[in-house]
Amino acid sequence: MTDSCVIKSMPHGIALTLNPDMPFTELCTDVCRKFYESRDFFGQTILTISFSGRELSPEEEEALVEAVELNTDIKIRLIYDGDELRDRQTIGDADRFYAEAKSINARIHKGNVKSGQTVTSTSSLLVLGDVEEGGKVSAAGSVTVMGTLSGSAETKDGKSFVAAAVFDNAAVTVGTVSGDIATRPKKSLFGKKNVVRPVAVRAENGELLADEVAEMQ
Repeated sequence: MTDSCVIKSMPHGIALTLNPDMPFTELCTDVCRKFYESRDFFGQTILTISFSGRELSPEEEEALVEAVELNTDIKIRLIYDGDELRDRQTIGDADRFYAEAKSINARIHKGNVKSGQTVTSTSSLLVLGDVEEGGKVSAAGSVTVMGTLSGSAETKDGKSFVAAAVFDNAAVTVGTVSGDIATRPKKSLFGKKNVVRPVAVRAENGELLADEVAEMQ
């Protein structure tokens, strides 16, 4: 199979057979393009999705689901995995907080950005991993880190944002506004464990404001 993916219908959903050899960043970008070009065909609907053809990490699976949702009017509620149906509402706290980062022209970086490494993008940037202390990510649009941001991140667009699952004393720049951001865990409802929600940092009136992602939808 030379195509990035083959899309087939299944009862109440769609099945994606994925190219096992294509780099994931290229695969995800191509999935964005395919569904964007077919958005009128699919219309507005709620579907189940399944993947086959290659092993996917949870982050890769979620990135592909969001690639479908962000480029169509489809909403994915269930993921079919073999004999199991999984409700996306129970899969962590992704909360679509990296929505803008997976536009068609976004750069997707798979893995950690290590100390001394710099990753840049002329559009938005999605990092499927951590940005370690001493690492740097920079984009013309929004920056989203699926893991922990311990290094530095900047968006050159003052109207964009920098989002991460965890900010660990990260150096953040939004437009011309810079500062250090650290997110602190909160007690869960029953006080049995600490919970850290994803945060998006934006600039307003010369200051950096950090909003829990669930509140930004």
